[in-house]
Amino acid sequence: MLNKNNLYNNKGPFALFYILLSLPWVIQIKNLLSLGKIGSSIKLSVFAIVFLVAMFFIQKWFKKMLIQYQYNLNISLDKMKNKKMRRNLK
Repeated sequence: MLNKNNLYNNKGPFALFYILLSLPWVIQIKNLLSLGKIGSSIKLSVFAIVFLVAMFFIQKWFKKMLIQYQYNLNISLDKMKNKKMRRNLK
């Protein structure tokens, strides 16, 4: 049986998202290093790492909330179906 939360557990789109998000920073850091601006490249790399870590935890929390919402929605739909079945039996 397939997991209902398979969409949220798939790591491929998340990895692609982080690669595409970090690509401009990596290119800019490389350019700054080649120009000899080591201080600027260190500042930019620290900012990029902090930003990506913050995005990771926000996305992880959001994914958890979506799974909880879907779980609660499934429970309420099941309760609604049971009420309709009881009404039809009377």
